[in-house]
Amino acid sequence: MFSRESKYYEEKELMQMAKCLESAFATPPKPADSERLKFSQLPRLQYETPAEWPKSPPHFLLPDIAKFYSGLTEELLFFDFYFQEGSLAQIMAARTLKKRNWKFHKVYRIWFQRIGEASISNTEFERGNYRYWNYREWKEEVKYNFTFVISLMENVDLNGWPVC
Repeated sequence: MFSRESKYYEEKELMQMAKCLESAFATPPKPADSERLKFSQLPRLQYETPAEWPKSPPHFLLPDIAKFYSGLTEELLFFDFYFQEGSLAQIMAARTLKKRNWKFHKVYRIWFQRIGEASISNTEFERGNYRYWNYREWKEEVKYNFTFVISLMENVDLNGWPVC
């Protein structure tokens, strides 16, 4: 059933796979390979979709999406926010985080949540203990006696879109 030629090709393919594996083991991934890219993930050449194609998800699915996101852990919400840029997932994650009293800092690009009451609070800033999501270390950390300038808080109303 097997001719001598088919055995030769099989051995040749095995040798090629072995060379590929050796090459992969010789150059393992570096920590920098998992770092986030600095540029936008949007394609350079954007294609205009036809007008008859839907621009948003069907409205009958949106209440289910909101319910789904309300049940996610904060780590999953942060993942969607930081790695699903420009998508409905990012908007729903931000919306859910805001409902859970997280505030997004525009300069640091980090989500903060106050722990307890603020020691000082006025129209310009709040000072207190905050927990925040460190997206570089991918863990929650605490800043004690942190001053949160109100004007640096992202204040976009996410309740208008998508309508749930």
